[in-house]
Amino acid sequence: MADEYRGIADTETNPLAPGTAALFKALEQNPTAIARGSDNAPVVRAGWHPHGILNVGEGQGVLYDYSIDGGVNSVTSPDFLDGFDYRLIVLGLSNNGGTDGINLQVQRQDNNAWVQLALIASSPNVTLSDCWEFILPRATDRYKLVVPNGGVVLNMGAETKIKAVRIINEVAVSFDSGRIILQKRLSYE
Repeated sequence: MADEYRGIADTETNPLAPGTAALFKALEQNPTAIARGSDNAPVVRAGWHPHGILNVGEGQGVLYDYSIDGGVNSVTSPDFLDGFDYRLIVLGLSNNGGTDGINLQVQRQDNNAWVQLALIASSPNVTLSDCWEFILPRATDRYKLVVPNGGVVLNMGAETKIKAVRIINEVAVSFDSGRIILQKRLSYE
């Protein structure tokens, strides 16, 4: 099948190794399988893909899933890496009867301080599903945050890199549903 990715062993590409039908079929079909994101194929790093995986099918980049992790007050991403844009996807996240909203914060690289970027849910008992893109978060002079309505927020100035992102309740209550997913792609700006 053209969608199947087949790894090619070093022994198959040895100059003295015989050319086999299986090898030639893999050489023909692997580029298509990679482009289509077939299971076990290497991730095409130019597009959005789940954070923390190298091969398709290894995971979904889930930072938080209420059904697995239970109630927590905040969710923090791994540290951002140079050369990547990041996308934070929130699906059905709600706070557990809190009296205040939910904040989106970033951690500054220079002093590790957390800075509020936005109040993403301003009232209690809200269910949130949205997406934020952090474009060039590790470039001090060019980063930007693209918010769900298509606007751009530049809230931290250009003096520091963004180290990580977190979603946190304003008061010490827990999330009671939802998932948070982190994706990344190579930066080209």
